[in-house]
Amino acid sequence: MKGAFIWNAEGTLNAPHVPRMFAKGINDGLNRGTTFLGIGTDGSVRRWFNGAWEEHALFKGWTLKMLAIDNPGNYWCVSTQSNVGKWDGSNWIDQPKMDHWTLRMLAFDLEGNIWCVGTENNIGKWDPNQEAWIDQKALNQNATIDSIAFGPDGTLYALGTFMSTKAVRAWNGDPNSGKGGWSGTRLAGGWTLKAFFLDADSQAWAVGISGNVGKLVGDNYVDQPEFSGFTLNWLMSPI
Repeated sequence: MKGAFIWNAEGTLNAPHVPRMFAKGINDGLNRGTTFLGIGTDGSVRRWFNGAWEEHALFKGWTLKMLAIDNPGNYWCVSTQSNVGKWDGSNWIDQPKMDHWTLRMLAFDLEGNIWCVGTENNIGKWDPNQEAWIDQKALNQNATIDSIAFGPDGTLYALGTFMSTKAVRAWNGDPNSGKGGWSGTRLAGGWTLKAFFLDADSQAWAVGISGNVGKLVGDNYVDQPEFSGFTLNWLMSPI
């Protein structure tokens, strides 16, 4: 899946434009038995494998807030120290030029542009010419953003608070121009969310405020107690 999430406003998955299998650098470390990658409240990464959360030799060395995958399939992260790393197959390589904002998370659009959400709950876009995050002021009006993602059609989605309402919203215009506005979706699913994504079968999954896993059934997330035992901050699929 591109980035941490792929979804659309109806809560179903659109087919990616560029199909790919496992992300680069982890093909030998993960296999099709790995359903999820999760980041715990302690910043560690585990995989859901054969019915249990399992520590894995990959992604050691940093404590993480989140993981993202770019379009070619490379893993990126934001650490608990808010610095950005790119996985080289063995180690996280620090990206110090990206550290002038304190970050919550990263996302990648279809063109490969890097977007972020800062700890001030604002959306930024990386300008490779200026080597700087550029505040996207139009997208931040009347919104406190927790995380963002791009659907395979290029639509920008955000989890956050909009006019005092916690929700998942879609930007109904071109985010690059700032023209448009946030419109509602049903993907909050009745929960207060830390994170969510859709798997390859179009099923939406979420991490609730208590670190538990939910599965979207109809318009609501249903708790999945079989995934207990590892309190999560972030959840994603490695494919």
